Amino acid sequence: MIKRAMRKQRTPWTKYSYLLWAVIFIVPLLYSVLGLDTADTGGYLYWYRYPTTPKASLFTYLSTLVGAFFLRLFPGFELLGLQLLEAVLILVLALFTYHTLKKPLGEKASLLGTAGSVCLTTTYIKIFNFHQFNMVLQVFAALWIYRGFDALLVQRAKEDAGTSCQTPGPQKQWKAYRTFFLAGLFAGAALLARITSILGLLYLPFCVLFAKGCRFKGRTLWGIGLSFVGGVALCLLCMAGGYALLGVNQRIAQEALRLKVLGGTGGSNLYSVTRMIKYLVADTAYGMLLAFGIFFFSLVGTLWSEHSLLKGKRWLAYGIRALWIFLVGLFLVLFTYFFGVFPKNWASMTGFNWLLHGALLCTALNEIVQSLRGRRDPEHRSMLLAFLGTFVLFLSFVGSAARLRHTIMGTWILLPLFFFFIGGVARKGIGPHVVFAYPLHLQRGRRLLAVVLCLSLTGPLLFHMATINMYDDANPFALTATVQAPMVRGVRTTVREAQALQGVVDHIKEHPQYPKTLMVFGNSVLFYVLTGKEAYVHPWITVYSYLTSEFVQDLAHKKEGAGPLPLIIVNRTDPYHGFAQGNYEELLLRETTRAYAQKRTVLEDYLKENRYIETYQNDYFRVYHAPKGGTQ
Repeated sequence: MIKRAMRKQRTPWTKYSYLLWAVIFIVPLLYSVLGLDTADTGGYLYWYRYPTTPKASLFTYLSTLVGAFFLRLFPGFELLGLQLLEAVLILVLALFTYHTLKKPLGEKASLLGTAGSVCLTTTYIKIFNFHQFNMVLQVFAALWIYRGFDALLVQRAKEDAGTSCQTPGPQKQWKAYRTFFLAGLFAGAALLARITSILGLLYLPFCVLFAKGCRFKGRTLWGIGLSFVGGVALCLLCMAGGYALLGVNQRIAQEALRLKVLGGTGGSNLYSVTRMIKYLVADTAYGMLLAFGIFFFSLVGTLWSEHSLLKGKRWLAYGIRALWIFLVGLFLVLFTYFFGVFPKNWASMTGFNWLLHGALLCTALNEIVQSLRGRRDPEHRSMLLAFLGTFVLFLSFVGSAARLRHTIMGTWILLPLFFFFIGGVARKGIGPHVVFAYPLHLQRGRRLLAVVLCLSLTGPLLFHMATINMYDDANPFALTATVQAPMVRGVRTTVREAQALQGVVDHIKEHPQYPKTLMVFGNSVLFYVLTGKEAYVHPWITVYSYLTSEFVQDLAHKKEGAGPLPLIIVNRTDPYHGFAQGNYEELLLRETTRAYAQKRTVLEDYLKENRYIETYQNDYFRVYHAPKGGTQ
């Protein structure tokens, strides 16, 4: 009888839902073994291996401690274990997001949006890292806030049967206060995972303002505020105790001063506050203009096609539809990929990020205006989700030197909202769901419009997902080789990259007399863990957050110590652009002429002063060793 009931309940959507659940579970696990990034991944592995080194930043220290703990749980397969940990975090967040958004947005929109967010997030760095850990915590905080308000609204509806003046009793509000406490706990943890998440504390005034807008009384406002602050305070107190046990409290003032220098308006670094605000405004405007242009173009095509059908000109209507779909696709390709801000050969950043950012913000703005106008959703749940999703999306931008690259990690709330909007257009047309189009009514064309709008985002999303493998290659089927070295077993990359890395590792193994310290100039920070050597100065010399003045000071400090000179590995190309053979000469020229804020000049002077000699070279790396017995 139960089986018969299940057969009756099955619909065509059931099969698609199985496929989407398969995507949610399989994609993160599959991507965890594809792609060997030598830059960011190498940096994270180094900090997790040496979490107590003075160069480890306190402003991402919670992430470092978590990574260091799990690193020691996977001996021999450290990188694969940390990448599987990241995949598990994504799965947990996906399940929580779907469970939270299923009721307000519906099963289809929440499942489609969750699957899309999983696919996007897996195209970022595969290893557990502070950027993704921070975003996971921020999304949890936002969703707990939504759950808290949902509990308050449901309880009030039960108590006063639709009267919005009365506030629920304090005892029955305890369940909601617990959710706000958890939101504060996650917001505090996000602050410790990445210092720029201090802006996440703005959740507090937002919660108070939204509660006042929903006409909750003073006692409820105090309960919300104190619960959130209590969660943040508990998290900060626990971490302060941890800092005291590790003996790193004395470094906080030094780190704060360094953060002030990095966030200043001057200097050559990419973390200036002025630069961040400038690009945030410019990129948001560009993305929203791109998304609105596609929507307006699609709307005009739909109305023209429907008008022709109503006039009996069926052949003209079909011709218009074909031409319209072709032009939308052409418009999308041109503006998304050929006019992207970043060069096309950097696969990890295409113009898709601008389209995604703009489409999600346009959706959020539409939901907010529709809710404020009172045309639907009298309790403003969709407006709450739009605000929270927008805040999470902007938090993904803050603290990044790569502009909208991190947008792919902040779509967990707004992408389901986008599919909710598309579903509304398909069912009821654009009138009830689009702010400026309420006088317009579509009969036959509303589903076609919804399909084209959906494909305008999901098409580039699938292309982006298929061609992003953390810089190794745009073709995922080319990732067939592995590097025979500790900590990276089981992770696949291209044959060309594996050979380049293996050559350096084997050369160093053949010369046990080489010093135990290493200095890597370029973005191949992975060599520290591949060779088992500790950094002579900062492990990532060419990163923007490590200033040239700091590099000079560290070299001078080491010279005073009169210790042995380090082994030096110099990148001949930038691994961020991959290891493809087709554009090798261009990449070689670009890297050799790159000054890295005069750090290359400092390195060249250091090599000459200490009479280094080249002992190994391949297409991508050079190895330098000081004369036998050389010291400072």
